[in-house]
Amino acid sequence: MDAYRNRMIRMNLYLSVAGISIGFGTAVAGFFGMNVINGLEEVEGVFALVVLSSCLFGGGFMAACFSYLEGTKTHTRTIQNLNQIEVLNRALSDMPALDHSFELMLKENGPLTKEKFREIIFASEPDFIRDDEVDYLFDLLDYSKNKVIDKDDFRRGFE
Repeated sequence: MDAYRNRMIRMNLYLSVAGISIGFGTAVAGFFGMNVINGLEEVEGVFALVVLSSCLFGGGFMAACFSYLEGTKTHTRTIQNLNQIEVLNRALSDMPALDHSFELMLKENGPLTKEKFREIIFASEPDFIRDDEVDYLFDLLDYSKNKVIDKDDFRRGFE
């Protein structure tokens, strides 16, 4: 029942936007067709130019409204977020290997670069982790965004 009502509301909104867009063209044509003398009545091609420009403006307004209503940017952002969740899910699916990797990282004396982090992760022989997932994990753990993971990053992660 809610889906039907939402479809009806959306259809009403689309018809309203289309009506406003058509209204742009008819309003301009109405202003141009008034019996007001402005000197442009006799110029060749002005009427066609006015009608074309008002139709283009109305069409552009309608396209912009439909684009906003369809939410293409929101949809794209949602797909990107879902892909990040999928990458994180796959990366964390092999927890024993990641646990062993974190133990090795904590035993390191200095900060970890992305290459060293990758070596440690793959040294623990994970089952299902890929390079892009390792990069994503590194970026998550690098709280300071200085391209290395140090003990401060680990402390911030557990606060």
